[in-house]
Amino acid sequence: MKLRFWTKQGEGKTEPLVQAIAKMCLAFFVVVALLISGCATAKIEQSAGVLEHGEKMDRTMYDLNYVEGLRLSMQGDLAEALKRFERALKINPESDAANYRISTISAMRRDYENALKYGRRACGIDPENPWYLMNIANIYIQQSMLDSAAVWLEKVLDLDASNEEEKIRLGNIYLETGKLERAEIIFQDLYDRYGGNEQILISLLDVKVRLKKYEDAEAVIKKEIENDPQNMRLIGLLAEIYAEAGEKAKAGEIYDKLLTMQEGNRNVVLSYMEFLMENGEYEMLFERAGKLIYGKEQSKETKIGFLVRMMQDTMLVNQYGGQIISFSEYLMDNNEDNPTLV
Repeated sequence: MKLRFWTKQGEGKTEPLVQAIAKMCLAFFVVVALLISGCATAKIEQSAGVLEHGEKMDRTMYDLNYVEGLRLSMQGDLAEALKRFERALKINPESDAANYRISTISAMRRDYENALKYGRRACGIDPENPWYLMNIANIYIQQSMLDSAAVWLEKVLDLDASNEEEKIRLGNIYLETGKLERAEIIFQDLYDRYGGNEQILISLLDVKVRLKKYEDAEAVIKKEIENDPQNMRLIGLLAEIYAEAGEKAKAGEIYDKLLTMQEGNRNVVLSYMEFLMENGEYEMLFERAGKLIYGKEQSKETKIGFLVRMMQDTMLVNQYGGQIISFSEYLMDNNEDNPTLV
């Protein structure tokens, strides 16, 4: 279940969760790869010129190549930076930091085979470095291998259970992969500690509704409404919870109240329309749709978006195709240059 009333706050945000996470990961790789003083470099070498199995290395040449690799990375010259880190690794094969840098650059270049190869080497040398663990998780996320990513994020939290950012990411991955009970544990814990943070609240409500724990979801949202009774988004969420629970009468009452309070609110109108469509209330739907299409309260983009949504409902098109065509013709007459309408 996606709680529409909340997600409609961002116009046009239809990107799937996996793609959104992957984009964030690319930015994460860029930033982390350039942190000279980060955790990865804090433990570059344990020895002073002697490798673990007794062989000597040229520490000066290692440092020169490694630091030059960092400098080139900061300038965006990833190909040359990669060569420098490879030289550094050839001088000292036991360098977790060089392995890590090669892994992050490989990931940015979408060479996932080498990204995982060198990333795992870094983890093998220093298995308690959270940056190395998160690097592996991010590589799997970029490949949409969320179950594997979850394994590595779990390792991060085993090291540091207070890492809230990674805990939220893991909870969202559990949601995406259908591990709802695990997701509920995470988001319930975060909600109990931090209250009505929007990101945490919507995730908690989402998982409870998908688990059909409607009474729990109702109790949470009513508590939030008590603290902020004028918040239309919270009231809209309560209506959607009732709709998901099959309590149409309660949902309808709340939508009527919302429309009375904020007739022109795009989020209220679209959420109510979706509710009517999903519950087969077609007569009421077309009464409201007429006000939406012919009225001046909503933007052209909102009208077109709703019209497209109506066309996706086969039963609606079969029974009310003529009225949908009338709406389309009206919008075309007033927006002749719009290719979407054509």
